[in-house]
Amino acid sequence: MMRLQIRIIHCVLILLFIVPLTLTYAQGSGLTDSFDDPTLPGWDHSPGVFVEDGILKIESGNFAAIPGDWGAVYTLTTRIRGYEQFDFFLSFNASDSGAYHLLFNRDFTRLDREVGGQVIEMSSSPRTLQESDWNTVSLMVSDGNIRVALNEEIVFSVDDTSPLPPGGIIFEMHGREVLQLDDLSITLGEGVSSSTEGVTSSDEDGLAASGAPAFQPESWVRLGGPPGGLGYDIRYNFADPNIWYVTDNFAGVHISMDNGLTWSPSNAGIPGQGGVTGDAISIFSLTVDQHNPKILWAGTDWSGHVYKSVDGGLTWEQKDNGITIKYGGLSFRGFTVDPRSSDIVYAMGETHDPLTGGAVWGSGTGGVVYKTLDGGEHWDVLWDGGIPSSLARYLWVDPRDPNILYVSTGIFDRGAIGESADPENDIEPFGGLGVLKSVDGGQTWRALGLENGLEMLYIGSLFMHPENPDILLSAAGHLVPGPAADHLVQSGQSPAGIYRTTNGGEHWTHVLIPPMDRVAESFTSVELCPSDPSIGYAGSELTVYRTEDAGETWKLVAGGTEGWGPPGVVTGWPIDLQCDPRDTNRVFANNYNGGNFLSVDGGRTWNNASQGYTGAQVVRVAIDASDPAQVYAAGRSGPWRSDDGGTSWQGAFYPVNPDGVPGLEWMTIAADPSHPGHLLGGHGVMLESKDGGQRWHVRASIEQMGGQGTFSTILFAPSDPSIVY
Repeated sequence: MMRLQIRIIHCVLILLFIVPLTLTYAQGSGLTDSFDDPTLPGWDHSPGVFVEDGILKIESGNFAAIPGDWGAVYTLTTRIRGYEQFDFFLSFNASDSGAYHLLFNRDFTRLDREVGGQVIEMSSSPRTLQESDWNTVSLMVSDGNIRVALNEEIVFSVDDTSPLPPGGIIFEMHGREVLQLDDLSITLGEGVSSSTEGVTSSDEDGLAASGAPAFQPESWVRLGGPPGGLGYDIRYNFADPNIWYVTDNFAGVHISMDNGLTWSPSNAGIPGQGGVTGDAISIFSLTVDQHNPKILWAGTDWSGHVYKSVDGGLTWEQKDNGITIKYGGLSFRGFTVDPRSSDIVYAMGETHDPLTGGAVWGSGTGGVVYKTLDGGEHWDVLWDGGIPSSLARYLWVDPRDPNILYVSTGIFDRGAIGESADPENDIEPFGGLGVLKSVDGGQTWRALGLENGLEMLYIGSLFMHPENPDILLSAAGHLVPGPAADHLVQSGQSPAGIYRTTNGGEHWTHVLIPPMDRVAESFTSVELCPSDPSIGYAGSELTVYRTEDAGETWKLVAGGTEGWGPPGVVTGWPIDLQCDPRDTNRVFANNYNGGNFLSVDGGRTWNNASQGYTGAQVVRVAIDASDPAQVYAAGRSGPWRSDDGGTSWQGAFYPVNPDGVPGLEWMTIAADPSHPGHLLGGHGVMLESKDGGQRWHVRASIEQMGGQGTFSTILFAPSDPSIVY
């Protein structure tokens, strides 16, 4: 059926060069059509196409074509509505040489390339049109790069190394109902003009003179970068490991359909949460049901909501009946599906003090565990540690006896001690609970801590051996200020690192200890590979380690005192690691400072795997003086550079002397309008680069200039760029 429809379209292509185009052109920006003229001047169409009440309607089996040559760079945006079952095609660059075919139906969106009657699939996504609703579809074509956005979210981005020549545009409908279109616009890119008739000489002059950008101010498109935000979980689909999921506290859920290389937002049914996170879709945690991988669970930060998906993450429904915010806020940090049934699910969370709001030190945080027996229709509290206690993240169920439960408590950047703690003067102000264990299904709990060998009680990650549930690994660490850090240096050994037990937590062995030059290093994740649990990984803000004996011994494979990750990138804390179930050398790290990173060589080298996924809190953008495609950004994840107008991003943190130079939490960046590549930026320290971010030198600190805090704005004077404010 698909190939037949494409052949129908192909027969129409010869018409595109004989029908003059007389649609309304906006000078320097292509064309617009609001379908006010029922005669459809300039369109080529079959009999079942008509205008009614300002809406273009295409009956099943019919087409409407915009003839012409629309160049190599343009953006098409329109509103579309369809009902019930439909197959809707948008074909572009259509000529006798071939065409691209963008297919929307009820189940997916797909991009095909047709040449000589041969059709090749280029990309697909589960995101598609919402039935009965108006959908905004944006198509961006730029010299072989094709991006498709649906309702302002990128569906996929594809590069064609042998792009088809410019051509016309065709809409075609197959289904039970009538396809409706409205508000069509085509924006021409820089240096591109249409070869069709109907453009006046003044229009052509305007296009050439203005160098019309690909994106007009009234048609913004989400670019998906730079990496950043506050990443949390990464998971794969058990039925199809090519499907991956990441969560971010500012961007919600993203799905990859191509084995984690490109990502698309998937938050239908999850609104912005308000409160602390404003309009952000603040999803912390996500878990895939091992019994039915179409079922996913996701939890929010602060607002205390739980969402369930039964279609693999395409849509979400709120499922938090019985969950209450007892304190000042509730963040869900993890979910566990019971090995017996999809109906039994545990949700682990962090409670916040209404006064302090949660903090590294003080009485700002506690922990709670909820349980449902009916697939989320109702939840009950299983454990509430109160405030102060310690947040709960991972829960493991012993598959031999589901009454045996383990819960990890604490994390590297949250406190679990009382108001009497004094972080400025206390030598050992750690506190914490360690690992909780229950042997009666959660009715009673016992804390496994110092007496069991856990010298650090902030357990940010916990993993159970998939073949021997008595073996567990824990990652421990905490941010250490002032006197406590000095005490660690004097003691000669850090309590942080990786701990291992072989008897269900009764005794833990400190199997990975940070060396003296990284004595305050905090470990945040540990993972054994599902296909071969002798292989595993552990990570901190500075290093990545690998084990080949299920955690008994560890070898440093990446990082050191200056950190790990792709060149020019400060990765921050790898808050979650996930091995590819088919390849023990392929491992992902989702980061607390944002960004998803991938290693394909056993953790030794890392690449940015965040295309389309970001929650970046960008605070400044700067444009290079000589090339508007060179864009610089500064934010929570540090400095970034794009050489293609924001389509892709590279890390730009290359300090000549890194000591004391902030790699994260940049607050500003500015480009000298008179000298290309000359940049100023930073945080509490001002840095200067004269080569577009390839090298940075410290120029001054805010204290040296008589100020306090951080630099938030740097401006070159337009009249005299040698003057800087």
